[in-house]
Amino acid sequence: GLLDAIPYRVGDVMVVAAPLFHAWGLSQHLLAAALHGTVVLSRRFDPVHTLELAHRHEAQVLAAVPVMLTRMLDADSRLQLRHTRVVATSGAPLPGDLALRWMDRHGDHLYNMYGSTEVGQATVAGPVDLREAPGTAGRPPAGIELRVLGPDDRVLGPGEIGEVVVDSSFHFGGYTGSDGTKAMRDGAMVTGDTGYLDSDGRLFVTGRADDMIISGGENIYPREIEAVLGEHPGMPDAAIIGLPDPRWGEVVSCVLSEDAPAEEDLETWLRERIAGYKIPRQWFRVPQLPRNATGKILKVQLRKQFGGK
Repeated sequence: GLLDAIPYRVGDVMVVAAPLFHAWGLSQHLLAAALHGTVVLSRRFDPVHTLELAHRHEAQVLAAVPVMLTRMLDADSRLQLRHTRVVATSGAPLPGDLALRWMDRHGDHLYNMYGSTEVGQATVAGPVDLREAPGTAGRPPAGIELRVLGPDDRVLGPGEIGEVVVDSSFHFGGYTGSDGTKAMRDGAMVTGDTGYLDSDGRLFVTGRADDMIISGGENIYPREIEAVLGEHPGMPDAAIIGLPDPRWGEVVSCVLSEDAPAEEDLETWLRERIAGYKIPRQWFRVPQLPRNATGKILKVQLRKQFGGK
């Protein structure tokens, strides 16, 4: 299914920039071995050096995580990946504006895979999908069945937000040292994410189920607000979290890096693009947003830092 969705080839030269101790980087390394390919590794990630490695070795494949793509775009380098057939990314959300920026700069060869260590691969978004529907996680490859479920395991239609579940042969068996496993619904494994399908069957992930903010009875999905903030010129980093509030239950809060634009400018930007109840009521700044090895922002850490759970 993966080989059908992403044009890997036998004998490819692959630069694996993603960390090998994470499932995404390791899977790319093993895939190259299975395809009798050549793997190019670097002890530490450096955006310019990574571009130089791909250029020098005429790599057909570059495997990275989204934050690495951002750093390579922002790096002081004129190199373009002219020999590359596949830039494969996963491990963290791929913003639509980042996908378009990358393809405009380096070509339409970007493939984004959505999944998890527990459920395995779930969807793949190729260049056509990323052009037509920036921000999409793509469609399930062959052998994968994906559904969006509402209450009572009702399968939701296009545009309806619910819990994303996956049915395939790639599920893990369970957690080592524990009897626990992921929850199952309607015979499929729960991803822990919420999202919706469009009329063409493309998945859009709205966020982690436990990241959803309930403020005054309204369900608010942080990913939507973060995506709009990301479109603001000069916007580096932002995280939307829910913090306890005695009146509203939770209040929408935004954590910015210190080099982000002024809060007043960002609030004006948001008011012109999203509903008023989604506008952050609290703003915080930190020197740098905490991330894990694949670039995901550690929202649990931020909630604890600013008085949440």
